[in-house]
Amino acid sequence: MDAFTTGRYLPEALRERGVEVRHIMSKQPSDYFAEEQIDPHSQVWQNNSTVLMELKEWSADSVVAGSETGVELADYLASTLNLDGNDPRTSIVRRDKAELHKTLRDANVATPRSVVVTSAALAVQMIEEAHLCLPLIVKPARSAGSDRVRRCSTRQAVDLAITDALADTNLFGERTNGMVVIQEFLEGVEFAVNTVSKNGSHFICEIWRHNKRIIDNRPVYDVEHAVPIESVNEELIEYVKLILDTVGVRYGAAHLELFVTERGPVLIDFGARLSGGMLPQVTESFFGASQFTALVNLLCAGELPAPQLQGSIHQDLAIKNLIFPYEKGYFTPTANERISHLSSVVGMHLNKSSLKRTVDLPSSPGYVYLAGPTEKVADDIETLRQWEACCDDPDSLFANMAEANATAC
Repeated sequence: MDAFTTGRYLPEALRERGVEVRHIMSKQPSDYFAEEQIDPHSQVWQNNSTVLMELKEWSADSVVAGSETGVELADYLASTLNLDGNDPRTSIVRRDKAELHKTLRDANVATPRSVVVTSAALAVQMIEEAHLCLPLIVKPARSAGSDRVRRCSTRQAVDLAITDALADTNLFGERTNGMVVIQEFLEGVEFAVNTVSKNGSHFICEIWRHNKRIIDNRPVYDVEHAVPIESVNEELIEYVKLILDTVGVRYGAAHLELFVTERGPVLIDFGARLSGGMLPQVTESFFGASQFTALVNLLCAGELPAPQLQGSIHQDLAIKNLIFPYEKGYFTPTANERISHLSSVVGMHLNKSSLKRTVDLPSSPGYVYLAGPTEKVADDIETLRQWEACCDDPDSLFANMAEANATAC
């Protein structure tokens, strides 16, 4: 269902293993997926009873979400077709941040202190009653990819962030549910954990440590470093499994983002699908395992990997999410070649269309994988940061369209 972002590689990977694949989209893709190469064997669902009948006659073995927007439809179809999957009655918990954190609180599982509001007018009283202190994080209840997430240091900023988060549609083109989550700002080390599950048994595939930058009061992904799973505190692993059990993940992939704080690990975001924006073949090559491959193996062989096959890193593996600093522009013709010549670069994905100022993950112009000795990876990341910041430099990665227009005038 909705095989976009990392999920776009699923159809080909499964067909290479001899599996017959059908790609069903919950609706026509939004602009967020405009640059993606859509599988040619795609159908649009739109409550289509004909498609459901075809799937029954086809005797499908598995149904999985390829991205965030496919979660609810995958749950529904798996249940309707009597296949392994997650209970559609609790799909909303796995897609809606308000329901997610309420479910965790009700189960006495650590979660950020938060309130849910439907307007800025209600926020002041609810924030005071919950004893929340500035700065605060404001985010729409239903979205992903840091869409409209803001770090607010004043009450006025909170009001503006709520108004923005209540926009009619999210980055996926879905209608929002009119709810905004306001939560405490957490201090600590941020991690992403990628998992695959079968029958409620959970396999930890990858762990990444996140570093973000604050741009216009928005947390923007900057660098991610792969973390050896054997080096992680067992408390974090057990917390991740508790989250998966509590929100009803019994089958398929999941992506969790959390902070390790003074009071222990605390979840900040969750998706019952593959981690987005990844190059599976690169992760597999340098990590020894990947969430993507574990999911493919589950779909083909029906089994989770053995515990000893969890990824182990013998060199630094990092992802640099590129940040475009100007209102409008594009990659220079030599950008791809110059990035490729950095000695630790092992893969990249660059957007082909015109670029806009980076304020969240969807507006990032692309990402670069680097692997090698820690010092060399750090040097190349710093070089990429320097290239990002200098659009007026002949050696920059980017051309600033505003400056070009001004020169032409």
